Amino acid sequence: MVSRKYTKDYRIENVTLPGGKVVSRPVYCGKYYGFSADPRKLRRACACMTVSVAAYWLFFWTGLFLNSGAMRRWYVSLPYFCGFLPAAFLTSSLFYLWKYSLHPPRFGLTREQKDRLYDRISQCSFLLILLGALAAAGDVAYYLLGAQGYRGIEDIMVSVSVVAMTISAATIFVVKKHTKMQIVS
Repeated sequence: MVSRKYTKDYRIENVTLPGGKVVSRPVYCGKYYGFSADPRKLRRACACMTVSVAAYWLFFWTGLFLNSGAMRRWYVSLPYFCGFLPAAFLTSSLFYLWKYSLHPPRFGLTREQKDRLYDRISQCSFLLILLGALAAAGDVAYYLLGAQGYRGIEDIMVSVSVVAMTISAATIFVVKKHTKMQIVS
């Protein structure tokens, strides 16, 4: 099944099976895309983004499991929790990026595959930077408002986690330029 956005990239062709049965099949007729960077730079960018996503998830779960006073405040925890879905989408996009960089398709990537990679990496990493900045601002507000319920090392670790998550998302946003796509046919 193809979403409505990509229906113009396909046409229906009738194919005759060996038994004589005629079957309609979708055939891709849109543009094909390829990576504009050389494979070595692309793999280095993939490795850097993978390390950054792993660091993001490590600090996300670390800050989540700490019993801190800062995470009990909605203005710190809400942007922190909202980063889960963009990080999950970013992780799945990195999986496809590794898959297509190690074993590229014969003709190139379709528009749907290109959107799944470069566009989603751009959008998710920017959203994670924004949510990390909001969580950091909430953390600063928590300390400026008197830090009621301050728990010591747990609150410091949450602050470190928020900053590290924002830095890892910014790293992905900067490194994504090596995964740009260009039309190959």
